[in-house]
Amino acid sequence: MSLVIILDPDDLAQVPLWIDRESGEHGTDTPLDSLAERAAAQPKGGVCVALPGESVLSRTMRLPMKRKRDLTRAANLALDDAQAAVIDDRLVALGPENEGARLVTAVSRTLIEEVLATAHEAGIDPDRITVDHALLPQAEEGGAVILRLSSRACVRTPEGAFTAEISFADEMLALAGGAGDEVEAADLMDPLGAPNFREGPLAKRRPLPNLKPFALAASLAAVAGFVFLIGTLTEGFRYSGAAKAYRAEAEASFTRAFPGTPVVDIERQLRSRGTRTVVRSDFLPLAAILADVLSQEDRTRITSLSYDADGQLTAELTFGSFPDLERVTAALADRGVIAEEGSDARSDGDGAFVTQLFLRAG
Repeated sequence: MSLVIILDPDDLAQVPLWIDRESGEHGTDTPLDSLAERAAAQPKGGVCVALPGESVLSRTMRLPMKRKRDLTRAANLALDDAQAAVIDDRLVALGPENEGARLVTAVSRTLIEEVLATAHEAGIDPDRITVDHALLPQAEEGGAVILRLSSRACVRTPEGAFTAEISFADEMLALAGGAGDEVEAADLMDPLGAPNFREGPLAKRRPLPNLKPFALAASLAAVAGFVFLIGTLTEGFRYSGAAKAYRAEAEASFTRAFPGTPVVDIERQLRSRGTRTVVRSDFLPLAAILADVLSQEDRTRITSLSYDADGQLTAELTFGSFPDLERVTAALADRGVIAEEGSDARSDGDGAFVTQLFLRAG
């Protein structure tokens, strides 16, 4: 990342510190919109915005999982016990693994959306979104790393990281038994080594390609397509009589094979008499199969259902343990339904867990 912009918690349009790694320059107390031209000049993917860490929960965790979905799920469950106050609509980002541990950060989606809106208003579209204290280098065992930003301080310890007023940060470090090592802007890590919230639904959209150079080719293709359509229609009229004759013969064969069965939709009727039952991605069949599977489970129930135009049924489930959830997905698979688990499993505070299942026909 070439340009790192750290935002002020009291005014997201103000920048207490920015670092241009490409040029080696940095500055303080700068309006965000004054950095738009510098941001536009950065190499592709080179702009990072850092959230003010006062509103973020960061902990260093040892998570042995390999798949990102499993890592996110485990981090969410661990954060339920670590947070002092509930973070509404929480999003979690993971830093890279370092000697078996990684920095895990959680923040409200609302804050990220506010930051994106403020950045776009200033003419900046960030490629990454991280947290100010996540940019600090790794702290040594028993020590701490500190970056002072005017009246605030970003602190990283082996156990995690936080941002607070300098007086509070110094008091916390004194209680821990040390003042820590202070760093400067040039000592901050490359944001590629920090958790990134600009992923998934918040990922940066790729710009649409410029299609003007292809306008002439598209016009010629449209003309050629029209000529081809005329030819196709001519051929269609020529063979339509033969097609009708073949259909009549097929319907006669069906009547002989299944006497007494009226011919309504011969293709569908033939498929329905095949050796394999096909599950369609429709709301009612998928919901019926899910309800039938859950009728065999005592500790798993549906809390909400939604259905989209692509034929996917989304079910929010409350379950007692992960083996309960695995039995449900296995039973759905046996019924011809593909079930994918969401990555946001969380505790509901009463000893149970909540997650989403995304269902579609196999």
